[in-house]
Amino acid sequence: MSWDTLHPIVIHFPIALLLIAPVLVVLSLWRKSHRGGYAEAALVLMLIGTAFSFVAVSTGKAAEEVVERNDKLEQALDAHADMAEAVPWVFLALTAAYASLISPMFLRSAFAAGWNMRLHALFLLLYAAGGGWLGLAAHRGGLLVHQLGVHAW
Repeated sequence: MSWDTLHPIVIHFPIALLLIAPVLVVLSLWRKSHRGGYAEAALVLMLIGTAFSFVAVSTGKAAEEVVERNDKLEQALDAHADMAEAVPWVFLALTAAYASLISPMFLRSAFAAGWNMRLHALFLLLYAAGGGWLGLAAHRGGLLVHQLGVHAW
């Protein structure tokens, strides 16, 4: 199996992991007895999902090189690629923000004690925007396959 044919397989990992992570963030706020475990699990999913998103972009670029093109397809490929290439960087920033938010040093400060819920709410709003961006990029990729018949093999 070549690198360009792996894109349809690889792409589903970051989508699933990155869209499940905020559920664990919410559970970490709701279930006080397991707060740390849910928060750590959310961070692990974000880390793995972000790493896989970099791999997905790499396999997507390889797949793009072997696709036969026409004008309509070129526009759709460009729109998908432009959005998809931003996804790893968006989630790298979000993952770093969450790691900072749940770090023990930060949570123990007096500032964090009063603002913890507000900061988590702000984080979840930003994460929802990132998830929307990811979803739209994935949707555009799906249109390439299901409407325009693009295949990487």
